[in-house]
Amino acid sequence: MNQVDIYNLQTPIFCKLLSCSENSSGDIIYSFEWYLPKFMLAEVNKHRALTGSTSSDRAIPTKYLIEEYEKAGFFEPIYYGKNKAGMSSHEELSGWNKFWAKFWWKCATKAACFFTKRLAATGLHKQWTNRLLMPFIYCHHVTTGTDWDNFLWLRDDADAVQPEFAVLARMV
Repeated sequence: MNQVDIYNLQTPIFCKLLSCSENSSGDIIYSFEWYLPKFMLAEVNKHRALTGSTSSDRAIPTKYLIEEYEKAGFFEPIYYGKNKAGMSSHEELSGWNKFWAKFWWKCATKAACFFTKRLAATGLHKQWTNRLLMPFIYCHHVTTGTDWDNFLWLRDDADAVQPEFAVLARMV
């Protein structure tokens, strides 16, 4: 079984400590700015002890959203794990299987951009057109909390979680 070496993965995911303070009860309050794949927000929001705010893609014109990611890069998995039972993969694809997985991922990204642009050209509002890009874009998210133990216990394990989430948890 191959383990994911999250320390050597190249990824645009980042975590920056914004503030660290103490409340009147003596609890330490940490606030972080995260840059993470948009699809990870559903998992972040499961940690109800933390609170957060995310940049809105409904507020960003479609043209600018696409331009931003065409320059900065769309999300691509940092680890192409083989399918198996369970929630995590412990062995990466190799050879032609990995080549085709990467190829089809890039095709899906380009197709999402193509259809997003076509929908925008019809005059459809950005609150719908931008939704096609969600699996492929990143977002800025500010997260604040005093109880980080559960988050770190669940997410700081490269063998049990999606590799991108393990990267973020290690940065925290």
